[in-house]
Amino acid sequence: MTDKNLPTTEPPRLFDLGESEGVNESERILTRLCRRSFLRLWSQSNIYTDEGFKDGKGGTKELCDALVIFGNDVVIFSDKHIRFQIENDLELAWSRWFRRAVFESCRQLQGAKHWLQRYPERAFLDSNCLRKLPIQIPSEKSVRFHLVAVTRGSREATLIANDGKGLGSLRICSDLEGDAHLNTPFTIGYPQPDKQFVHVFDETIIELLMSELDTAIDFIHYLKSREDLLRQRETNVIAFGEEDLLAAYLRTMDDTGTRNVFLSFPHRNPPPGTIIFDDSRFKHLCDDAGYKRKKQADEISYVWDLPIERFIENGNPHVYQFYANRTTQDTEFSLRLLAARSGPAKLNS
Repeated sequence: MTDKNLPTTEPPRLFDLGESEGVNESERILTRLCRRSFLRLWSQSNIYTDEGFKDGKGGTKELCDALVIFGNDVVIFSDKHIRFQIENDLELAWSRWFRRAVFESCRQLQGAKHWLQRYPERAFLDSNCLRKLPIQIPSEKSVRFHLVAVTRGSREATLIANDGKGLGSLRICSDLEGDAHLNTPFTIGYPQPDKQFVHVFDETIIELLMSELDTAIDFIHYLKSREDLLRQRETNVIAFGEEDLLAAYLRTMDDTGTRNVFLSFPHRNPPPGTIIFDDSRFKHLCDDAGYKRKKQADEISYVWDLPIERFIENGNPHVYQFYANRTTQDTEFSLRLLAARSGPAKLNS
């Protein structure tokens, strides 16, 4: 046993990093995914606010389950594992699950966004609200928020409804809005059309996305492109599952070689009334020889993450400041430039 009153022998760090691994298995999975994709400096779990907490009295509130701050982009995650009552009538089971898993997540995410807009300095790593975030929330003029609801518990019921086809992910229908979801099982559209767009990813899809889009810049770019596509109110976008939308994204590039569109005709005038991504897209992607070669080539890019993580974890400010008169913010910016070099060209671009 150790005496808590004895001075700590832990070496000083450049950054104060959160230790939370999540309070349940669902949150622990999300934490591991975020740290693998976004690295520990830019990804924090179980963030708190001091709302209702003063002079050590009162109760603090959890702001969100995970928070990613990468440059001007802030990704807020809500993670809920709600049991799907498969023994009940389908529409009743679905509506109950959707209210608790999706609508409640949307409420939490919108509230977290508004809090960070109003009080960016009042977000903390600990429930005592003593430890500030290692990276500041960008100013309101420059910040771009992305809201992600991770919903778990529906996969088994979805697979049964689809006769075992696909990955068990929710279907997409962008015309579906608000309470209409409650009568449309296993389908997601725009849960709160009068508020900021919320990306809803089930347990299967969040792992797939963070495997395929495994850097902060790649994941954020996908969120931007996805929102642009699904918010086109003149076009109804339908997909058998998120995996088919992802496959279209990974196989579509513009003239510069950048993945920033899902379709080869994004600016068609007038726009198409309906766009359908059938259930063959993801299978064809996985069978594609070029895709398999790319996955192999990507392996070398992960080597780039190792020195960044080691510096974040072990960088001693006393040693570092002896050689360079730089602020912590300067250091974070330099590390972010390195981490932003996504894809297989990381080491030679």
